[in-house]
Order: sequence, then structure tokens, then C-alpha cells
Amino acid sequence: MDNRKGDIMAKKHAGGRPRTYNDKQTDVPILAEFAYQNNIPRTTFYDYPEFSTLIKKLIDKKESQLEKLALFNVINSTMAVFSLKQIGWRNEQEVNVKTDLEEFSKAMKNLESDDTMEDFEDEV
Repeated sequence: MDNRKGDIMAKKHAGGRPRTYNDKQTDVPILAEFAYQNNIPRTTFYDYPEFSTLIKKLIDKKESQLEKLALFNVINSTMAVFSLKQIGWRNEQEVNVKTDLEEFSKAMKNLESDDTMEDFEDEV
């Protein structure tokens, strides 16, 4: 009987019970979901510099998956835009107003000096 007990003890993990992770794969990696499913505070990943590379890779994969799935209408595009904004994308147009105003001023000067406008008015 002691032999059996010794065999059982020998099979146990030396450092205690190993932690098990729920690694269900989704198309879009979500850090908060992984943390929740495995009962780990999400802030833990940001507290340790060892996780910074993993977080960057997760964000890169999330970005590519959201973009690809939205392009093929697999996921709701509004939700994809929302999620992409959370990782740094912007949904705005950048307009160089100074250049546009300069071009507009040049065009107006050309019209004022152009004789074709006077000819057009004479014809009407």
C-alpha cells in the first residue's frame, strides 16, 4: 500500500498544481477576453515589461484580422471601425487648408485677369 502511495506522489507536479489556460481561439484576439476566461486581471499584462512584445503582436494580429474580416463582410464594419479606433486608427480626413487656399487664390487671380470672362459676359 505504501508503494502505491509513493507512485501517486511521484506523479504529482513538483511545483503544485499547474495553471491551466483557456486558449479558445477566435478570429480576432482580444486581451480582455483572454484575461477574463483565465481569471487574470487584465492590468497584469501591462504591469510586466515581459508582456510588451506579446501585447504588440496581439494588437498587430487584431488589426489585420479586423481589417480582413471587415473587407469580406464577415464581421460588422461598424464594429470593426470601433475596434480599430481603440487601437489607434483614426476616422478623419486630413486637409491641408493652407495649400488649398493658396491654390484657390491663384485660380481666382487667373479668372480675374482672364479676358474670356469679359467675352463671355458680352455674349450674354
